[in-house]
Amino acid sequence: MQTTAPVKSAERTLDLLEFIGRNGNAASQSDIVVGLGVPKGSLSKLLATLREREYVAFDAEDKVYRLGPAVHALVAQAQAGADVATLALPVLQWATEITGEASSYTALRNDEMERMCGVDSEQPLSYRMNNHKRFPLYSSSGGKAVLAEMPKALRDAYLARAKLQKLTPATVGSVAALRAQLATIAAEGVAVSRNEHTQGVVALAVAIRRAEGEAPVGAITIVVPDARFNDKLEALCRKTLKTARARIEKAMQMAGVQEG
Repeated sequence: MQTTAPVKSAERTLDLLEFIGRNGNAASQSDIVVGLGVPKGSLSKLLATLREREYVAFDAEDKVYRLGPAVHALVAQAQAGADVATLALPVLQWATEITGEASSYTALRNDEMERMCGVDSEQPLSYRMNNHKRFPLYSSSGGKAVLAEMPKALRDAYLARAKLQKLTPATVGSVAALRAQLATIAAEGVAVSRNEHTQGVVALAVAIRRAEGEAPVGAITIVVPDARFNDKLEALCRKTLKTARARIEKAMQMAGVQEG
């Protein structure tokens, strides 16, 4: 059941893209006017905007509009994200077997991390979450791992716009404190979030990159109930994460994966 009023401009944009796709990825302006009942003047403005953003392209030879490179790039990004998850899953299974704790791969999605896949712990006390759940960068270990390895310009832009909200009493409360955390993470190579996103949960993470020196595409995480967390387990998780990262990044390079 629809609970909110539709946004007409958004509906018209989506209708147009879907119409071009249904029409064999080739539709003239007159085809669209007839097929969607859109006034020609309004359609011309919409097409001009979509062409500028490369969501549609005009084929001058056939005089038709086709889905543009921006649409194909979105599809490719989604597929590549799934590809990284496919490569990461067997490594996560190994990591959980070694540590006895839950593990996951999360992909960078603008200012959030999205859980793409994971392996649950078989221990009675464990932390479980669904795929496609999202977390803020500043409160999650995966987000902090990614921020610590981002190019400085991108990281500074994020820190300038970030609105830090207290999700728990332990959530980092200021940009200055977050910067200090990121400096430590960059030096150690592993991010730790202890009760910052969820009370009673400790998460450790490392960033995943396409190649050395490039911006991260995501992170792998090991999650431990705070009641079970100790120095010995922390050392094991840190070592396991670094080995897992090397395995996943090598698999990505061999598979030619370009995005996260």
